[in-house]
Amino acid sequence: MWGYNKHGQIGDGTTEHKHSPVKVLSNVKKFEVLFSSGAITENGDLYMWGDNEYGQIGDGTTEHKYSPVKVLSNVKEIAFGLYSSGAITENGDLYMWGNNLYGQIGDGTGKDKYNPVKVLSNVKKIALSYKTCGAITEDGDLYMWGRNDYGEIGDGTTEYKYSPVKVLSNVKEVVVGTDSSGAITENGDLYMWGYNKHGQIGDGTTEHK
Repeated sequence: MWGYNKHGQIGDGTTEHKHSPVKVLSNVKKFEVLFSSGAITENGDLYMWGDNEYGQIGDGTTEHKYSPVKVLSNVKEIAFGLYSSGAITENGDLYMWGNNLYGQIGDGTGKDKYNPVKVLSNVKKIALSYKTCGAITEDGDLYMWGRNDYGEIGDGTTEYKYSPVKVLSNVKEVVVGTDSSGAITENGDLYMWGYNKHGQIGDGTTEHK
C-alpha cells in the first residue's frame, strides 16, 4: 500500500503518508480501498483498516484503525460505499455495516452499525455507491436499498428504503452510480433508472426515471 494515510488507510501502523509501496499483508486474494481499506486472504479472512468514523471497519468501534483488523471469516467478496461496507460470505450471506443515515445498511433502521449485520441470503453480487446499494441473488433477483432522492432504487418512488426491495428479475450484473443505477438481464437487456438531468438514463429525455 502507498499514498494518503491520515486515517491509517495504508495499514502500516502509522498515519504518515507513504510515497513508496509498503507491505501490509500476505496471502491476499482480493482488495478494495476507498476511505477505508479491506482485504480478503486466501483462507477467506476479511481484514479492514483506515477511516472508521461511522463504524465502516466493522470492529465494533468508531476508532480509526492504523493496522489491519480481522472482521469476518469465510468471505468471498467485499465492496465499499461512502462510509459503509459490505461482504458476501462463501455461503451467500450478505453482511453490511457502517453509515446508515439513508438506510444503506438495509437492516430496517437508520442507525449506524459498528459490526457486520446480515441483510440477505443467497447473494452472488453486490454493488455499493454513494448512499445506495444493490445485490443480486443466486436466482437473479435484484434488490436495492438506501438513498432514493432521484428514484435510483428503481421501485417507482423517491422514498429512502431501509430494507432491500426487489426491483428486477433475471439480472446478471448491476452498477450503482451516485444518483442513478443500471442492470443487465440474463438475455442482455440493459435497464437504467434514477437521475437523468444530463441524459444519463439514455431514454431520450432528461426526466428522472
